[in-house]
Amino acid sequence: MESIDQLVAQYGLWAVFLGCFLEGESIPVTAGVLAHSHLLVFPQAVIAVALGAWCADVFFFWIGRRFRDATLVTRLRKTRGIEKVLAMVGRGPLKFAAVFRFIPGMRILGPLALAQSSISTMAYLGLTAVSSALWALVYTSAGHLLGTLIARLFGHMHRTELILAVAGAVFAGGLILSILHMRRRRQPR
Repeated sequence: MESIDQLVAQYGLWAVFLGCFLEGESIPVTAGVLAHSHLLVFPQAVIAVALGAWCADVFFFWIGRRFRDATLVTRLRKTRGIEKVLAMVGRGPLKFAAVFRFIPGMRILGPLALAQSSISTMAYLGLTAVSSALWALVYTSAGHLLGTLIARLFGHMHRTELILAVAGAVFAGGLILSILHMRRRRQPR
């Protein structure tokens, strides 16, 4: 049976790619920590993060464009949260395309809202490619710095299981906070 270190070394970049397609900031931070521990190669981790993020952006934009006239999408456009995002997009779709990845809660809503705008597909692809690359570098570097801080405070962690458990706890905590925030926003005032 393979050790967890061998599994991370063999499949880690694919896991990072898929994780960034499905989830937000905790995956690139974890990739940075794993790169600090020499289980992933830092430049390769940044590339996997950027590609996963960009592919997700393109996928959700494509879904939004493909189904923009569908009944569900037209109904969703009239909800309060989407109206706010569409208003932001309307003020400057190019600017919004360049920065939405850095705005919490916009990872899926951003591309879907931009798909409803007049932004060209080529402009969207180019802006989000640059934005995803910068986002990947920022968050993977933050994870690498976190790995450095952890090593200074607690000594080098050679237990990959511990690193992945801490990353899982951070992900679960973020998910719980997001769910609580969404529930609080939906409660009538």
